[in-house]
Amino acid sequence: MISGLMMTTKIEILAANELSKSDWAFWRDCHLRNPALDSPYFHPQFVRELLDVGRRVCVAVVTTAGQAVALFPFEQTRTVGRPAGWPMCDFQSPIGMPSAEFDPEEFMRATGLQAYLFDHILVARQEFQPFFERVVPSPYMEVAGGLEGYKSRLTDRNKLVLRDTLRRTRKAVRELGPLRLEFFSTDEALLEQLIAWKREQYKRSGADDFLGRAEPRAYLSNLLKLRGPEFRGALSGLWAGEQLLAIHMGMIARGILHWWFPAYDRKLANYAPGRLMLTKLAEEAAAHGLLRIDLGKGDYSFKLDAMTGATMVAEGYIETRPLHRWLRSQRRASVTIVRASAAYQIARTVKRRLLGETV
Repeated sequence: MISGLMMTTKIEILAANELSKSDWAFWRDCHLRNPALDSPYFHPQFVRELLDVGRRVCVAVVTTAGQAVALFPFEQTRTVGRPAGWPMCDFQSPIGMPSAEFDPEEFMRATGLQAYLFDHILVARQEFQPFFERVVPSPYMEVAGGLEGYKSRLTDRNKLVLRDTLRRTRKAVRELGPLRLEFFSTDEALLEQLIAWKREQYKRSGADDFLGRAEPRAYLSNLLKLRGPEFRGALSGLWAGEQLLAIHMGMIARGILHWWFPAYDRKLANYAPGRLMLTKLAEEAAAHGLLRIDLGKGDYSFKLDAMTGATMVAEGYIETRPLHRWLRSQRRASVTIVRASAAYQIARTVKRRLLGETV
């Protein structure tokens, strides 16, 4: 609730397609004016695109004296809620101006949910801190000023990694041909190749074949065609001569590119194509008005090697059922112990190297 105005504050739950024009305008205004909400995930178009592919998004609308002061998009399966767009949503937060507060427990009462699970909520949202289970960094690359600007912000260690990447770039040029980055492609065939490579990666790792389903594929296809001035898709391809090295599909808003769906030809892993792609994106960032590339949470070595900073995000849950709350806490405690073990870390590193996920 909003501090000092508790008597006149209420939460109403609406389907996203029932939001008024003023609600959508408020959402857009918060994205443009609140520095914490500069990610493309916080632009209202992210949710509008979800509606276009059939996702049933709801929004908790917090009003004071009849005016919206915060919006919280979510999706519901029976009595369990998740962030809108999950599992495609790499940043989560109530939408509002910096002074706006949000009461998670009041949200649960208003929705009737028995549990709400989150995995990328901004740590800065202090109202959610009692429900945090794990806080992790979400690395980013500051690319204002292009490659030279990016290089100036790197640690000495990461400068060594960049030097190695540039060495591999020269090797690729020498052996395959000149590098060419198509920053904004509209080629559906390129998107299909990206999806094929990602699905192969999911199969190798045993992960859910997320892109085998029609809905996320339709979302990416629609995003490919989106060229708005405030929010747009970005399908990029990197070639060396005639050889396609890597592909990436992301979103851009407020000068922020979100690194979302990257993939590369595993036969060319020796050239570190993922790192080459990131370096070329940084090199051409200034020409496209980019300030930052958000890499998403995770301690993959390529993210740690490329980062200039990180946004802290949290995983956790709000659980209204005491038994379920206790069971979740016990499961989390067990997972934490396992993750901290040396054997787990070694196995994880070996698996990633075998799958090529560290390149």
